Parts: sequence; C-alpha cells; structure tokens
Amino acid sequence: MRFIQRWQVRAPRPTVVDLSTGNRIPGPAPAAVPVWGVLQERFPENMQTELGAGVRSHPLRGVVVDQPLLCLEPAAAALGITTAHQVIGPDGAVWSVVRIPVHRHRHRFWSPPVRYVALYVRRSTDIIEQ
Repeated sequence: MRFIQRWQVRAPRPTVVDLSTGNRIPGPAPAAVPVWGVLQERFPENMQTELGAGVRSHPLRGVVVDQPLLCLEPAAAALGITTAHQVIGPDGAVWSVVRIPVHRHRHRFWSPPVRYVALYVRRSTDIIEQ
C-alpha cells in the first residue's frame, strides 16, 4: 500500500483544574503530528448518510456525513490514536475518528510488524464539526 497524502493527527486538548474555583479549564493546544496516509472509500454511494432526514425539527437535518476508511503509515501506531483524536486532511478539513483504530498485520504464524493503521473517520458539512 502506498501512502501518498500528508495528514495530521491532533491529540485531544487536555483540561486542567483551576485551584481557586475547582472548575476545569482548557489547557494548551497540542501540536498536530504529520503522518502519511491514504483515504479509501470502498462503497462511496453507501458511505454518505443524511442525519435527521426523517425528523423535521432535528437540529442536524440535511447534514451529509460520510465515513470512509483512512489508512495511515505504520509509524502512526506509536501515536496511540483514540476516538478523542482528530485528523486533519491534506486540504485542511477536520475529520473525527469514529471507531477505535485497528492495527493491520500480515497473516503469518509469527507476530509480524504493523502494515498500516486503519481508522474510520467522519467529516460533516456542519460548521460544528469543522
């Protein structure tokens, strides 16, 4: 597999507790880590769904959401990506990680190294996601 696109993985923003009030306040914004990857859509017509299509008063009515598979280079396995992370595409669009990432290996008898990291990501046309 060839990883031809430059992506960035952004960790979730940590929160710290204010000692005077006891409230949580956002900490410093973490830097995005650049990785190589490729975005794949196996079934493009089935991957796009419309949220709130059946409900007239739904706040996200008419928002189109797609969930393609993002394959990242093996070095991304060391980042510890979770569903709280965000992925920034080559065009600057922000994607959310939908499921826990899966490390794909070759099928052998011994434990081979990771070939790629598979992420299901979601991008919405709504302004809240970006």
